[in-house]
Amino acid sequence: MAGRPRFVQVRPAGDLRSGILDARRPLPAARFLIFRSYQLDLSGQPFNKSIDISVARHPQTILADRMNCQPLPVPYGAPRRLRVETELGFKTVMWLRRVDFVADYRDLGAGQGGSREDNMFYEQAVGI
Repeated sequence: MAGRPRFVQVRPAGDLRSGILDARRPLPAARFLIFRSYQLDLSGQPFNKSIDISVARHPQTILADRMNCQPLPVPYGAPRRLRVETELGFKTVMWLRRVDFVADYRDLGAGQGGSREDNMFYEQAVGI
């Protein structure tokens, strides 16, 4: 298929609202989700990214396991890929391994909110 790849939201496993958030029922203190990848970051540690739980509830925050109506190819992030469409492009995690709920992301890596924030000094939340 020519043109831009089209990622498909998966329900219920990939819809953060009806999948992870509702099925796992995070503790009331949980304010962030930590997405961990099979990929390594610039420091050689597993790549990770935090997002606020309110961002996870947004309908444009998706876990994709399909692209162009086909299974998501490995070069595009299989088995799952996080896409946060309401934030800048660096708010994506490919090759998703695990998702954790936490009260505070400052215990993660250097405490800035994720691999890119720790190593490249991006802000933790950057909306479009």
